[in-house]
Amino acid sequence: MSTSDDERRPDRTGPDERPARDAASSPAPEPELDTGRHAAVRPAPVDPPPARTSARPSPAVPAASAAPAAPAAPAGPAEPADPTVVTGPAGTPADGTRVLPATDAPTREPAAQKPDLFPDAHAPARASVGTHVLGALVGLVLAPLAAGVLLLGQSRILAAQVVGWDATLDWSGVVLVALGLLALGWVALLAAWTPAAPYTGGAILSVLGGVALVSPDVVRTQVLNVVEGSEWRSTAVEVTVAGTSGTLLVAGFLVLLAGVVATAAHRQGVRLGTFRERHR
Repeated sequence: MSTSDDERRPDRTGPDERPARDAASSPAPEPELDTGRHAAVRPAPVDPPPARTSARPSPAVPAASAAPAAPAAPAGPAEPADPTVVTGPAGTPADGTRVLPATDAPTREPAAQKPDLFPDAHAPARASVGTHVLGALVGLVLAPLAAGVLLLGQSRILAAQVVGWDATLDWSGVVLVALGLLALGWVALLAAWTPAAPYTGGAILSVLGGVALVSPDVVRTQVLNVVEGSEWRSTAVEVTVAGTSGTLLVAGFLVLLAGVVATAAHRQGVRLGTFRERHR
């Protein structure tokens, strides 16, 4: 077919077919973005529950002292409430919450209310320097005097048996020995007040008794020089014999030992009290 045939062929397309052909040949328009369908739906803001007010009306605040109110912040989206709420006996839980029992704080009894910690209203007084000095003076005077009375009574008992052994008994010697023992016991008991009394008295008696036991001839010579030509010569000789036999040394050592025991007991009591107070 030649080009002349194409030119001679009539155009049979009508007015309705041309727009369809043009529409098919033209490019398709791009679809518009629909952003409204995919936007996140936010919940409507919920006002917080009203605060609990007391039944007692609060005093009115004068307008002059009232501070200017700050501008209210814009209400944002309400946050979801915590489903676990711990409330005390005075609080009221909100709707949709779970109430946990309130735990009471452990109460500890103060130390001042314990009857075994401070049984007495006043603490025991502590011995001062003056107390120790006074105790030393008492031991210095009372211990030798008690030892002298004890030796005098012992000499009376021995004198009754010098000539020959019989059933006679000098009761004055027995009384003097008892008084001497009581006086020495009193010196030992003074250790509860201050240990200076038995320390001083026991040390003096121990020294004198040791010298009399080791050197009896020296002691007897010195005693006879003092009481020579006196009516107390026989008594002094008998007392010297009793003293040089070891009685004075034993009495002094026991009194001194009482002071040592009292001091050790006092220190042990202090340590025990500190330990009990620390581990109570």
